[in-house]
Amino acid sequence: MEEKMAYIFGDYLVEFVKDGEKLNGEAVLTGETTPAGKVCCHFYNHNNPEDTSHKKDDSLHIDILRVQAGHDKKGLGTFLVKKVLEYAEKYKVKHVTTTPSPTGRISMETLRRFYLKFKYQSGFLPKKIEFVDEDYLMADVLEEVGNSKGNNSLDRIVGDTSSNKQNSEGAVNNSSSNIDKSNKASKASKVAYLTVVHFLDEHLKSKNDILQIGASGASVYGIYLARKGHQVTVIEPKKDETENLMGAAQGIDRLTIINQPYAVLYDVEDECKDAVLCFGPMYSTLSLEEKEEIIRESYRICKPGGTIFISFMSNDMMVIENTFNSDYDFMIGPRFDKITLKAVSRKMRILTFEEIDALFKMCEIRYTERFAAEGVAMLIRDKMEDMNEKQFNRWLNYHYIICKKDELMGCSNHVVYVINKPEETSEADYKDGNADSAKDTDNEEENSVTSKIRNAQDIISELHKRRMEREAAEAREAAQVDATSNEREVTQSDTTPDA
Repeated sequence: MEEKMAYIFGDYLVEFVKDGEKLNGEAVLTGETTPAGKVCCHFYNHNNPEDTSHKKDDSLHIDILRVQAGHDKKGLGTFLVKKVLEYAEKYKVKHVTTTPSPTGRISMETLRRFYLKFKYQSGFLPKKIEFVDEDYLMADVLEEVGNSKGNNSLDRIVGDTSSNKQNSEGAVNNSSSNIDKSNKASKASKVAYLTVVHFLDEHLKSKNDILQIGASGASVYGIYLARKGHQVTVIEPKKDETENLMGAAQGIDRLTIINQPYAVLYDVEDECKDAVLCFGPMYSTLSLEEKEEIIRESYRICKPGGTIFISFMSNDMMVIENTFNSDYDFMIGPRFDKITLKAVSRKMRILTFEEIDALFKMCEIRYTERFAAEGVAMLIRDKMEDMNEKQFNRWLNYHYIICKKDELMGCSNHVVYVINKPEETSEADYKDGNADSAKDTDNEEENSVTSKIRNAQDIISELHKRRMEREAAEAREAAQVDATSNEREVTQSDTTPDA
């Protein structure tokens, strides 16, 4: 049965309609017919196989929230959400959920902060709106902005950082004086970009010939380097990501974009690039073996004396983010593996630091240094937003100093490993799988390397073994439950008297 309710908000007439499992609200300005804002929700039905929105029982899910240009900043969106929460209380749902959908005007981080300021009554304690997209990593606004279509320029994210100056403390200041105040990315999200740029500039002093592997969320770095005068070639297998980068790179002559699978790396000449950036493949759905191959190819393609940058996402931080900013019960849900202690996602494969170390050992490549791109910025983002320009600069310069500390790696969404390829490394050394050893390596050293590789493979095998043991235990438990249920049915039928 359809249920309607009308409200007055300023000059707007707001009408909510509940029809079965759907709840929709529209706001229309007096004298107009086109909606100025709308919200579309549905009550989750776990019995409907077509409802794959979030799989969180007893919840009201916000599918769409939109306020048209010219009607924003008037509190209309806030009013619509508050009415939705009133319906949530009226129908006593346990959860109010959403999957933020950023637009050209609003970033994911802005939406996150908007939704989290609302609370609704559930049981004895008020609860916040929950984020339920398993692939939504609430920290990565730069990736979201980089992937959105249209107006995808570097200036829109952080402004022109080419005019970096030394401040009085001797650290490079490439932040607030160059950050456009109108940018949608938060200060905390800008820390990652500015930190990566800081280290790129530190390692790439002269004009270089650079290969960037993957453009998803990292197109800003290729654009930045091309604008700095470097020659940049980007290989990206996804067509939509390639088109996004092409749109953002219009007018930049030193940027070549190739839409090809990563297998095209095998066709690239040995030791032909001054630097290689690998800022996407390591947290994609590629298998561990495929990621190993990309690391090996990156090393092969880089010239002796060149630099390789490889970015990983931190599994630890993914668990922390999802637990404290999305779902307090995250670690007892299906998106957390209780055996491996890893976050589970269909669209990404996040590695633990043990797996990252295993990868480098299997490739027999030693990294020179690593740094936490965001550090703790995403954990203190609300406080960081309150900083003025001078305070933000002060923190950023401090972050540049401490971001190499091992104890900060697990608290950062992204960790970038830097590999300086030795000048004396030859092709033969690499093909022998021992780039770090001299040609006259004795048997003892070779055995040591082989042992390390075996240990690395054992780590990965052990993780898979634990997963299989867990699945087998769950299967046995389910079979035992079924057997007990069948036994009860047989017992009841044996004791039931004949009619």
